[in-house]
Amino acid sequence: EEAFAWDAVGDPRSGSRPVITASGMVEAAIWSRVGLGAGAAVTGPAIIEERDATTWIGPGERAEVTPSGALEVTW
Repeated sequence: EEAFAWDAVGDPRSGSRPVITASGMVEAAIWSRVGLGAGAAVTGPAIIEERDATTWIGPGERAEVTPSGALEVTW
């Protein structure tokens, strides 16, 4: 059994906004980090917002919340 379980709070999706990248403008989905529970996955382009951090997930990249609550990003 896990010593810590990551529980989601609230609706994780909060719209989108344009982002300028090296490849040009993209529309990025905005996600609330506290709303993403263990096993949740976000595919870029996306921005994951937290109280003390912002994570950019580029086009073709993927972030998944591990059982401990860490964000694991693959590209």
